[in-house]
Amino acid sequence: MDAPERGRAAEDKAAHFLSERGVRILGRNLRSGSGEIDILARDGLALVVVEVRLRAPHAAAAWRSVNAKKREALFRCLRDVARKMGLRTGCPLRMDLLLIDGRGSIRWIRSAFPPPAPWLIR
Repeated sequence: MDAPERGRAAEDKAAHFLSERGVRILGRNLRSGSGEIDILARDGLALVVVEVRLRAPHAAAAWRSVNAKKREALFRCLRDVARKMGLRTGCPLRMDLLLIDGRGSIRWIRSAFPPPAPWLIR
């Protein structure tokens, strides 16, 4: 399996994992000129941006790979995607990280990074 296939398989596993826990998937691989959101979801009232990372063996390396520049691109992308999808602002916003190691174990880190303030679609 090549890298893109492994990435798709990891995102499939992540979406299934979240769905089993009552998280409603709104979209996957959502792109704009600013970047790409792996998974956009609703968890209760919260709008959740989920970044999926397939890394082995250490979670810390995956967490560090979502640096400030990547987070900024994710939130710019979110504004674009939310506008296109007609999503409303004012709801709680969360940025989660879902780590999948080489053995397929999943670690879900809710609120891994703070959202930008203010969370507005312009």
